[in-house]
Amino acid sequence: MKQVSHSRHRWVTSASLHREDIQSIVDLLRRTCKDVTIESGGFTFESLDELERERGQDLNSLNLSGHAPYISVDFVRRPPEFPGTFLYASDGDASSLATFLQIHELLQKRRRFLSYILHPSLAVVLLLVLLIVPAELVKTWLPSRLERVLILLPLIGAAVLSVLLRAGVFYRLTLKRAHEHRGFFRRKSDDILLLVVGAIVGGVITWLLTYLTSSKP
Repeated sequence: MKQVSHSRHRWVTSASLHREDIQSIVDLLRRTCKDVTIESGGFTFESLDELERERGQDLNSLNLSGHAPYISVDFVRRPPEFPGTFLYASDGDASSLATFLQIHELLQKRRRFLSYILHPSLAVVLLLVLLIVPAELVKTWLPSRLERVLILLPLIGAAVLSVLLRAGVFYRLTLKRAHEHRGFFRRKSDDILLLVVGAIVGGVITWLLTYLTSSKP
């Protein structure tokens, strides 16, 4: 009698991965698997140092895989593939599961905060809202053309941000070390953008509540 093994897979979007993170994943694979392969752009490399010499520091794609047991981590930054990291393990034994979970935990920690609120499906939902809501009903709620524009601005902005997420703007795959990205705007870009979006949405909500609760002559 032999137990049937179960494969595992996870998809992680919009992670910001530096050399230390990639090296940690390679080390985890080498501790669990017999052979580890580093592949990028159709070529294999012996180490991250060789990869950096041949391909540069900023990468559009990278595949790390180990065999016996088979575990792969596929990083994709540019379209047509959706930008993100695909983690797969074919074997269900304890060592494979432990490595799989450790890598997944690392990837989750490196996810950028905006990826949680700017999911690509948001763009589809907003588009459906704009198409489904009857134009006459919008005119009844918001008689002024300016009012209609103001209420649509955050919806359009959120849709644009979702498209940027789909294009990989918030996904980083680099062989630079984390301390090399310590510029203020690089470190705070997510926070600044989130504050801007929050200010716009908060202003629109405040205006809408005032508009709806105010008495009309």
